[in-house]
Amino acid sequence: VLQGLSTLKIFGKSDPKTVGISEISNQFRKITMKVLRIAFVSALVLELAATLSVAIIAVEIGIRLLYDKISFETALFILILAPEFYQPLRQLGARFHAGMEGVSAAQRIFEIFHTKPPTTSNGSADSKVKKSDIVFEDVRYTYADGEPLILDNISFHLHPGKVNFLVGKSGAGKSTIAALLAGFIRPQSGEIYLNSIPIAQYGEENLRNHMAYLIQNPYMFHRSVHDNLIIANSKAKIDTIYHAMKTVQLHDYILSLPQGYQTIIGEQGERFSGGQIQRLALARVILRNASIMILDEPTSNLDSLVERRIMKSIRRLAEDKTILLITHRLSIVNKDDHVIYLDKGRIKRLLKN
Repeated sequence: VLQGLSTLKIFGKSDPKTVGISEISNQFRKITMKVLRIAFVSALVLELAATLSVAIIAVEIGIRLLYDKISFETALFILILAPEFYQPLRQLGARFHAGMEGVSAAQRIFEIFHTKPPTTSNGSADSKVKKSDIVFEDVRYTYADGEPLILDNISFHLHPGKVNFLVGKSGAGKSTIAALLAGFIRPQSGEIYLNSIPIAQYGEENLRNHMAYLIQNPYMFHRSVHDNLIIANSKAKIDTIYHAMKTVQLHDYILSLPQGYQTIIGEQGERFSGGQIQRLALARVILRNASIMILDEPTSNLDSLVERRIMKSIRRLAEDKTILLITHRLSIVNKDDHVIYLDKGRIKRLLKN
């Protein structure tokens, strides 16, 4: 809400959101005060224990000095060291507080890691997916019961060895088809076949080992260019990485940077333009070297010259792969391409070479 506050102001909708912000702030205040209460109480106890311990030592030294049982130099030395001796005890409270925050954050992260996917499969099909001949047969899908169908009796064939274009306006259901193919969601009816076998029988892990998916808004981590690329293939050699970056027309630019491939991208790629992030993500998909590639608007942020060069590279990649390229820009489609035109959840036109 705060990030979009300027937009809310423009449309005169900031006042209704004030109540929501107030509720969230109060909830955050209550949670924070609970944490601080524990932190302050524990810090008080530890600080009190350390202070009393130093005070006892000081009294003991004073008594020894009074009865000439210890020299002044030794007493002063011990008195100076005493607070340092108990310093770790004072720090324990702060470390404990930080540790509890870490445990809480880790619990939320592991909830995501341990979340089981909605689909289940015995994974009985052959794990070696060499040829990727994909068929959608009477597929229907809706995001919630009772709502209109997002996809209605969709049937088409994705041919291996070429780029299969899925074209349509925004909201036509293109990204839903990509999610179905990737196994993120399951259709209400109909079936998706991979080499004449229902795709669910391959098992999710096996299927995704042979699949690469470029989403519309790819995420880049606050790491180097090299680190963001090898996420797709940790065993990729530097020559392979260079080739992938040359394919997306970005290699020379990265080398021109002072730190080259060790340049930190920034959170969500803040130091790069939208087109550069799109090309980095495409290079990451290429490094994956999967037999099935789903490219959702891979050239949406590129100028026409770079777009043409990258499309040539994608067509060369398609020679031994099955590529589904989702776009709403007909300018990148050739007359001999296999094109599936989607409109309001239905296939309106199917063009084959």
